[in-house]
Amino acid sequence: MLTLADIKQDQSIRIVAMPELSESVRKHLHAYGLFTGRTIRVLSTRPEMTIQIEETELALEYSVARHILVEVSR
Repeated sequence: MLTLADIKQDQSIRIVAMPELSESVRKHLHAYGLFTGRTIRVLSTRPEMTIQIEETELALEYSVARHILVEVSR
C-alpha cells in the first residue's frame, strides 16, 4: 500500500486509512477536511508535503505523511 509520502507532485489521490496516527493528530487533520475517502491533490513534495483539500492548502511533515495510506485516483 502507498503512503502519502510516496506520492509525487501533481497527483490526485484518495485517502484510504490513517491507522497509526494518534487520535489528536487525526482530529486535527479532520478539522482541515482530511479524512478517509477524501480525494486530495499533492501540490508539492519539497521542502514539505503540501496538499490541496478542496480550496484549502495544507503542509504536512513527512513523519505524518508516512502514516496516511492512499491510492492513486483514476
